[in-house]
Amino acid sequence: MIIKKLEEFNKYCLPSTVSTLVSYYSWKHKLRHIDIMNLGVSGQGKSFSNIDLLRALEQPFILKTGTLTPKELFNQLRDYSDSFFIFDDTNKLTTSFDFQSIFLSALGENRIIEWNKDNSRESKCFTGNMIINTNYFNTILEPLKDRLFINSVRLSKEQIIDKIKIIHSGKKIDISEINNLLENKPSRLTRNEEN
Repeated sequence: MIIKKLEEFNKYCLPSTVSTLVSYYSWKHKLRHIDIMNLGVSGQGKSFSNIDLLRALEQPFILKTGTLTPKELFNQLRDYSDSFFIFDDTNKLTTSFDFQSIFLSALGENRIIEWNKDNSRESKCFTGNMIINTNYFNTILEPLKDRLFINSVRLSKEQIIDKIKIIHSGKKIDISEINNLLENKPSRLTRNEEN
């Protein structure tokens, strides 16, 4: 039932939409780190898959778009280290080695981010989750790709036209069941309890 609702919400980017929900749920309930990269050309629905879904669900997150310096990225991850981030169309973040180095640390095994300047070192453990929406893939370092779940969004011309028609129809979709799912913390099952 939940997948059906998510498909109604954004049928052409279902993997991105589902992974957004899984990542957000795992962050909200402190289960594990699931960080995502949504990759595809402009207009495919990457942002809609996560930004519009979380807004519709009225869930808190930090949205970063446009230009950041490496120091600003570090400061954001340090100051809001337990937050859920969405980096949307911040292409410099995925084409610059300096930015990717910060992401590598934030998404590493110990998730410690560091900033070194003038013989001083500042560090913080990043405990949040993040989603990166980008149009660039070839410039991303292999170790960074290994630390993210990657969704590739490629719509045909017909799918794009249909998507535009759906958006312009103004049809409202009841997603309260999805919100209920996010609010309920999972119970841990042992293998014997599953049967």
